[in-house]
Amino acid sequence: MKVTSIMAENDSKHVAQVKAADHLFTEIAYSAHQIDRLFYHSVSEAADDADEKLNTLLNTVRELVTRMGWMADLGSKKLTGCENIKGDAEQWLMSPAYVNELEASESIS
Repeated sequence: MKVTSIMAENDSKHVAQVKAADHLFTEIAYSAHQIDRLFYHSVSEAADDADEKLNTLLNTVRELVTRMGWMADLGSKKLTGCENIKGDAEQWLMSPAYVNELEASESIS
């Protein structure tokens, strides 16, 4: 009886750890998504400026953040079976214009 109780306690602890990890991945992905949106719009606005260094910096940070977000969604998917924020690499790493066209074409199909 005691072994069963210990196993049940370990299972409950494991479930709680998986849920906590999923929340962590979700928070990372959500934060990356917000930073991506901020930098995407900053790059769009800075494109009118002559400051090429600023555009390069913004694009580099945006690329790194979207990669982090994709890894967090991937971790969540591997842990729980579902992607919580944006989805796969195509959703995370391609431009918003591409993703919008992709989603539009998929909704037509």
